[in-house]
Amino acid sequence: MNDKENIKSLVEKYPFLLPRNVWTDKLDEKYDYSYCRFKNDIPQGWWNRWGLIYLEDLKEVLEKYDFLDKFRFLQVKEKFGELRAYNSGAPEEWFSHEPAWEYISEHTCVKCGKFPVKMRYDSWISPWCDECFGSQETLIDMVNPDELTIDDEDRLLEYLIINHYSRDGDYQEIIDMKPYYDKIGWEYTNEDLIGIEEAKKCKKN
Repeated sequence: MNDKENIKSLVEKYPFLLPRNVWTDKLDEKYDYSYCRFKNDIPQGWWNRWGLIYLEDLKEVLEKYDFLDKFRFLQVKEKFGELRAYNSGAPEEWFSHEPAWEYISEHTCVKCGKFPVKMRYDSWISPWCDECFGSQETLIDMVNPDELTIDDEDRLLEYLIINHYSRDGDYQEIIDMKPYYDKIGWEYTNEDLIGIEEAKKCKKN
């Protein structure tokens, strides 16, 4: 199956991947399946590791609320080493999934998809594994790669703590990350995770 056939198969299963005009919602008459939203907008490592898993997660929520044909990606990109996927509107439940995938993206190598990895800086902030980072031709000369590591935390959060602020009152949302780690195949142990109480202390600081 060539790339165009692969993309055609993808957009048939996930219709929201079609690159529609954000203003008119129309598809270009000359569209030839050489590009689709999300797959062609994120680093190859992210797509290889969890791209289809993300789409299945999204599709499950959209179908649950009869929203599959209504959902539209407006823009998808990597920014500051993190997934940014803007949409025109989605079921409220999806907004409890988004922070989890953003956190996953922060720790997935942009080149090979290894997880978990550290955030690095080489004139651009991105998550890299040691092997891919060291093999970059653009790596800044005369600087020890270890000095370019931004995130020195060896463990990942067991739960995300998200603060919400609104006119109706402020509240915290707790997102269990273990199901997402399971979905992408990370074989973690309890020692690999930062527990909820420790995370709360860090959040206060």
